[in-house]
Amino acid sequence: MEHIPVPEELIEEAKIFQHDTPLVKVIPTITKEEGVILTKDNKYFGIVDKRCLVKSLNLVNENQASFKIAKRVPLINSSTSIMHATEYMYLNKSRLLPYERDTIIKGALKRNTLLRIFLSEHLLSAFKVNDFMTTPVIGIDVNATLAQAKATMKNYNIVTLPVINQDRLVGIITLTDMLVYSSKIPERAPPFRKSDINRAKVSDIMQSNVFTISKNSSIDDAIRSFVEKNISSLPVLEGNRLIGMLTVSDILRGVIKIGRKEHELVMISGLDEETEPYKEDVIKEASDLVNNISQLSGIEPDYVSIDIKHMKGNRFEIKARLYTKKGVITSSYNGFGLLEVLKEALDRVYNMAIKEKSLLISEKKNIGRIYEI
Repeated sequence: MEHIPVPEELIEEAKIFQHDTPLVKVIPTITKEEGVILTKDNKYFGIVDKRCLVKSLNLVNENQASFKIAKRVPLINSSTSIMHATEYMYLNKSRLLPYERDTIIKGALKRNTLLRIFLSEHLLSAFKVNDFMTTPVIGIDVNATLAQAKATMKNYNIVTLPVINQDRLVGIITLTDMLVYSSKIPERAPPFRKSDINRAKVSDIMQSNVFTISKNSSIDDAIRSFVEKNISSLPVLEGNRLIGMLTVSDILRGVIKIGRKEHELVMISGLDEETEPYKEDVIKEASDLVNNISQLSGIEPDYVSIDIKHMKGNRFEIKARLYTKKGVITSSYNGFGLLEVLKEALDRVYNMAIKEKSLLISEKKNIGRIYEI
């Protein structure tokens, strides 16, 4: 798949809005589809999907312009390979990638379409759910309020929470559930009506009929569930016990890992004409980080991703993510000089790895918490 281009026949229609369209007019489309594309002066501006909404999570009276929470993901075209599209979708945590032909946006490659490709190519047929699932589980107590659920989603940048009652899975709540619930309150309702949303209990709107999967099920079975049920996560059970979560992001990550050669330890996004000549230097610095962390007891690194944002002049912002067997360590830094900023970001990742600060995140004061297994 490294050299197989994305077939244009797989590109689907996508809703396109002007960048300054009020978010309240965009949200209904986002709840039904993967996301929307924004344009400005008939040129691509960015996308808004559920991940963007998580970052704001101001679910009522969203009269602000859509561009304020939009993110810019790469445009793809007839020369983009399926593997690169998978990497773009994974690194940007996006649900769709706009497709351009002759400078005109023709539609988008949607996440479920990629999943169907993985199934048809049998890319993950040899693997079990246990190989890719995430643990420990971030969940929410059944007695928590929607305000606490929103805060938990925002803190962990997730859109789905399993609902726990005395260590048992009793339901699931998604960002879509909260968006739909909040839309039932009229826009001009008095303030006390709007505050009722945040005081409502998770148990009031959670889905009690939860789709789950066994840790011994095949990854292909999980992908079929994602596609056929149009969901993005599956609680993983061992008997009746919740032991992990499997998400579409876990699937994308697995495909990328399998599609890469063993010696490839680095994924880079954001290079432009000015920074492309530094690609080998970036790879060397990041590879050295992985090799150094491999020497640390108890930490097993898989690879590192480097996201480069070229700001004005010689100023850069770099986000470095180290993927390990136990979790993800993330650091970002901005300043002047590409390699200088890169070294500082990587040094921060290394220091965090030593202190093991971000392998397990725990917020004891929040009802939304990690459930140890």
